[in-house]
Amino acid sequence: MNVPEHPSYRAYVGHPEAFDVLGASQFLLLFSLGLREFHSVLDVGCGSLRSGRLLIPFLERGQYNAIEPNRWLVDSAIRLELGDVLLSIKEPHFRFSSDLNLSAFGCSFDYVQAHSVVTHMPHTMISVLFSQVSLVLGDHGIFVGTYLDGQADFTGSDWIYPELVSYRWETIRQTAERFCLRACRLVWPHPRQIYFLLTKKREVLDAIVASRLTPYSPSPPRLLDKLIIKEES
Repeated sequence: MNVPEHPSYRAYVGHPEAFDVLGASQFLLLFSLGLREFHSVLDVGCGSLRSGRLLIPFLERGQYNAIEPNRWLVDSAIRLELGDVLLSIKEPHFRFSSDLNLSAFGCSFDYVQAHSVVTHMPHTMISVLFSQVSLVLGDHGIFVGTYLDGQADFTGSDWIYPELVSYRWETIRQTAERFCLRACRLVWPHPRQIYFLLTKKREVLDAIVASRLTPYSPSPPRLLDKLIIKEES
């Protein structure tokens, strides 16, 4: 197999000019949701480590885990973004497979993320993903994903890439509930997709709601607006 060179490994997962912005945004979202260096993370469809290259140095040794069917993406990112020395220090765990068997890691996770994964899946695969999330997500854990909002659900039966497929929010929410997962949409910037969150515990969801990262708004405030302290006139 001919392994594409830089910048192809970045372009494979989306617009390469947005690689750094989206990766940083994904990391900052997890951090805003309470991620700290001692937590465990599972990155579903980690691709070329768009956010993984930030998570791996941040997390303690062995706390970053990822599943990805395209090994060349990870290999390229390690070679061109991270280096072997950092890997030897942080010891991330990678599983190269498309089977969505998240239980194969043999542990539970504090955070699970799947960015632009549901946006390529038929509904049957979404059900498999959510069923696996329900098995590996810790009791107070948080899953973060994205979907493309639409007026109708994608009806195909195959993985679609690089094109995107859309679903109604009600379909995403009801599918999650089938596996005892509570769902909400998040106010977080993304050029096309909508972030959503799954968790097992009502109190976890209530805490997220109190943080003002939810509910989703069609015109969410810019991130900077959330950080600026308004001076009283």
